[in-house]
Amino acid sequence: MKAEQKSTAFSFLTALILTVVTAFMVDALFDNLHNVLIWLISLSTGTAMGVLLYRSMMKKTRHIELELKKVFPEKWRTLLQNHVLFYQKLPEMEQKQFEEDVRLFLASVKISGVETQITDDDKLLVAASAVIPVFRFREWNYQNLDEVLLYPDNFNEKYETASAQKRNILGMVGNGVLDRKMILSLPALRQSFYNPVSPVNVGVHEFSHLIDKSDGATDGIPRLFLDEQYILPWLDVLHKETRKIRQGESDINPYAAVNQQEFFAVVSEYFFKKPELLKDHHPELYEMLCLIFRTKQ
Repeated sequence: MKAEQKSTAFSFLTALILTVVTAFMVDALFDNLHNVLIWLISLSTGTAMGVLLYRSMMKKTRHIELELKKVFPEKWRTLLQNHVLFYQKLPEMEQKQFEEDVRLFLASVKISGVETQITDDDKLLVAASAVIPVFRFREWNYQNLDEVLLYPDNFNEKYETASAQKRNILGMVGNGVLDRKMILSLPALRQSFYNPVSPVNVGVHEFSHLIDKSDGATDGIPRLFLDEQYILPWLDVLHKETRKIRQGESDINPYAAVNQQEFFAVVSEYFFKKPELLKDHHPELYEMLCLIFRTKQ
C-alpha cells in the first residue's frame, strides 16, 4: 500500500513538473513568436518606409532634372540685369551659372504666398536672394530649408500681419512648428531689389542666417565658409564694428549690434547690396566678407 502511495505521489509530482515546464516552454515560445512578429512587422514597415522615401527622392530628382531642362525666361534675365547688382557684375558665363542655380533652387524649395498672391517674379527674387551669398560654393545646397512663406506685410512674433500690435519683423528663419521654413515680408522682399538706394536686402539677410545656422550654431561665425585661422580675425572686426555702431559712429544698421548673428546677417546684406560703399566706409570689414564669401577670384 505504501509503495502504491509513493508511486502515485511520484507520478503526480512528475506530472506537475512536466506541466510547469511545458507552460514555461509555451510561454517562451509565444514570447519568441511575439518578438519575431514584431521584428517582421518592423522590417516590413522599415522596408515600406524606405521604398516610399526612395520613390519620393526619385520623384524630386526627376522634377529637378525637368526644371533644369527648361529655357530660362528672357523676362527673368531682364529682371536680374536691371535689379540684381550681383548678377549684373558677373561675366556672361557666370551669369548662365547663376541662372542655373536659380532654377535648381526653385526646383528644390517650395515658395508659397500666405494670404497674398505671388508671381513668378517674386519667386525669382527669393531664389536670387538664396543664390547670391553661396554662389562661390558650388556644392552648396540649403539642406535646412524646405519652404519659403511670403507674407503680405511685416509681421509680429505671433506671425500676425493684421494685428494692432507692433509688426516690425521683415523676415525670419522658422523654428518649432515652422522648422525648415523661412518667412519673408513680400513688400520688403520687393523693396530689397527694386530700391537701389537702401542697403537693406531682407532675403540675403535671412539666407545669411541659414548659412550661419548650417554648422549647428547660430552665432555669427559661418564656420563652413571660414577657415579656422580666420575666425579670431573675423570676431575682432565684428567686435570693433559693433562698438562703433553702439557709439553712433557707423552707417551700418544699428540692428547689427543686437548680437553676433544679427551682425553677420546685416553686414552680409550691406556687402551684396552696396559693396563699394561698404568698401569705402569699412575696408577691413569688406575684406573679411570678401574672404568669407570668396568674391575675390
